[in-house]
Amino acid sequence: MIVNISSITKKKALVIFLVILSLLVLPYSAVADTVSDLQRQKEAYALEAQKAREQSQKKATEADYLRSKMSQLNAEIREAESSLAITNSKISETNSLIESLKKQITEQEEMLEKEKVTMNGIISSWYMEGDSTSMINNIFSSSNLSEVITRQEYYESIKQQIEIRMEKIEELKKQLYEQKTLQDNNMAELSQHKNNQLLQKNTIEQQRNYQSYLLKSTTNTINELKQQEKNATQKAQEIQSKINRISATKTWGGQITSSNDSSWYYSQLWYPNLYLGPSPYTVAQYGCLISSLAMVAKYYGRNYDIPSAVAASSFNSEGYLLYSPIVSDGGSQPINWSRVNEELASGHPVVVGVALGINMGNSYGVSHFVVLKPYSQNGNTYQMHDPLGAGRGYDLSQVKAMRIIR
Repeated sequence: MIVNISSITKKKALVIFLVILSLLVLPYSAVADTVSDLQRQKEAYALEAQKAREQSQKKATEADYLRSKMSQLNAEIREAESSLAITNSKISETNSLIESLKKQITEQEEMLEKEKVTMNGIISSWYMEGDSTSMINNIFSSSNLSEVITRQEYYESIKQQIEIRMEKIEELKKQLYEQKTLQDNNMAELSQHKNNQLLQKNTIEQQRNYQSYLLKSTTNTINELKQQEKNATQKAQEIQSKINRISATKTWGGQITSSNDSSWYYSQLWYPNLYLGPSPYTVAQYGCLISSLAMVAKYYGRNYDIPSAVAASSFNSEGYLLYSPIVSDGGSQPINWSRVNEELASGHPVVVGVALGINMGNSYGVSHFVVLKPYSQNGNTYQMHDPLGAGRGYDLSQVKAMRIIR
């Protein structure tokens, strides 16, 4: 007989591969029943809606602050515009005053020129100091000497008056120039003040525009969060409707039915405030597996509050069972009714996983665990302890996995 070593090696490798694959595919974790898992989904959506609502309220507070800030900036802009209007009015008044001073200076200069012309004409015609010929002519042209003196005094008086007027004109002209210089300086200050006000106004407007941008962005975020809250709330309501429909149907089949024997029964519903380790989930919500394990442990004679002992130390933060400290649990395996019947006939209860019509994403598609009672097989019918209570029933086709407990 010739032995094919290569064939044996391949078979061993295949066996090792299948063993490793089974370890990966069959994780040792608890799977919630349909109602509990749906409840978890509903709570997740409710939490999402709550977070969206809280964030929306926080953003609404930010939006109120931004509106208040914009209102303040708008008031500052109005104040800046009012100050600018006053400055522009002062600039206009100053310009008018400067133009008026220019006009007055021009008028005074013209009057001064006229007075100069008048005085020069008089002096040239009637009185020239140091010109003896003119003096002699004035004397001979007069009827007497007193007339000459009188005329001379008159011209002298006219000259003095003209000189006085010229001095006054020069003084007034000087004053007008001083006023104009003062107004020119005032105009320069007003122009600089106006530029500063414009710069301040532009800065405030930029701040307002930025606040407006933030407000628009915040408002959009609020709308998105409100829509997110609405969607999550709607999802939670849809799941609650599904829970209500499932809960309204207590019996999915008649081959596995609830037993009235309560001597070693535990209900997960007895523990609404007992959390699964550090997770936010309670035994009442997702404790079908540990309640089933507790029933088996109690059946074998352990009488302390087993669910509390398991829940306190055996779960991770996501609510999955890490290990069982109360029984020797081989983990989930594909359902084998021959093995189940042997166990029951030998007086050993068997935990089985049931699929309730919703794929929960685990290896077997189960969403609830129950305990088949020893010696309860009668053909294709069995009795069970259901952690969700009496009055329920399942078909054999719904059972997808088993857990052999010692």
